[in-house]
Amino acid sequence: MDMPTEQNPDLERCEAEIVQLKEKYNLLYREKEEWAKKKSEISKEIVELIREVKRFKQSRNSFNSHIKELKQQRDSYNEKIKQVLEVIKLLNNQIKQMKKNAGIKEDPMRVKEKLDKLNTRLETEALSFAKEKELMKQIKDARKEFDQVKEITKICEKIEEEKQNVKKIKHEAKELHNKIQQIAKRSEERHLQLLEQSKKVDALKIKEEEASKNFLQKKEECAKLESVLKDDLQKTTEIKKKEKKKRDKIKKKEKEKVEKVIGDKKKIAEEKLKKGEKLTRDDIILLQG
Repeated sequence: MDMPTEQNPDLERCEAEIVQLKEKYNLLYREKEEWAKKKSEISKEIVELIREVKRFKQSRNSFNSHIKELKQQRDSYNEKIKQVLEVIKLLNNQIKQMKKNAGIKEDPMRVKEKLDKLNTRLETEALSFAKEKELMKQIKDARKEFDQVKEITKICEKIEEEKQNVKKIKHEAKELHNKIQQIAKRSEERHLQLLEQSKKVDALKIKEEEASKNFLQKKEECAKLESVLKDDLQKTTEIKKKEKKKRDKIKKKEKEKVEKVIGDKKKIAEEKLKKGEKLTRDDIILLQG
C-alpha cells in the first residue's frame, strides 16, 4: 500500500515560480515579436521611399543635364548675336567713313529710292518732250549720285540682312530660354519631392532605431528569462529525482517489511503443518504462495 506523500516546499516554490516566469516570458516574447514586425514594416517602407528618392534624384539630374545643354546652346546663340552685332557695327563705321570720304550727306537708300521713282515715272507717264528731257537729266544726275553710293547701298542691304539674322537668333534664343525655364521648374519640383521623401526617410529611421532598440531589449529580457527558466526547470527536475529516489527507498523498505512479515507467517504455518496442527485459511494461502 502506497503511503501518502507530502509536496516538497522547494518543489512547490519552483513550480509556482516557473508558472509565473512562463507567463512573463510569453508576454515578453509577444512584445519582442511585435517590435520585430514593426521594425520590419518600417524598414520596408524606408526601402520603398529610398527607391523614390533615387528616382526623383535621377529625374532631377536628368533635367539639370538637359538644362546645362540648353544653356550652352543659348550661350552659343548669344555669342552669335554678339558677333553679328559687332559685324553690323563695323559695317556702320565703314559706311560713315565712305560717306565722309565721298562727301555724301543723303541716306544711300533714299538715293536709290529716288532713282527708282524717276525711272518708274519715265516708264509710266506720258510726258512732253521738254518734261521728258528734264526728267532724263534728273535721272542722269540721280544715277550719278547712285553710282557714288552704290557700294554703300550694298553694305546697307548687308546690314539689314544681318539685322534680320539677329532678330531670328534672338527669337530662337528666347524660345530656348522659355524651354529652360519650363525644365528648371520641373527640376525644382523633383528636387522638392526628393527633399520631402528624404525627410520622411529620416523620420522613419528614427522610428526604426527605436523599434530596433525595443526589440533588442525584449530579446535580451527573453534570453535572461530563458536562462532563469532553464535553471528552475533543472532544479525542479533534480528535486523530483530526489523525491522519487526517496519514495522508491521508502517503498523498498515497506516491501521488505511486508515480505519479512509474510515470511515469518509462512514459517509459522510450515511449523504448524509439520506438527499436524490445524491450519487457518491464511496459513493455507501462505503455503500455496
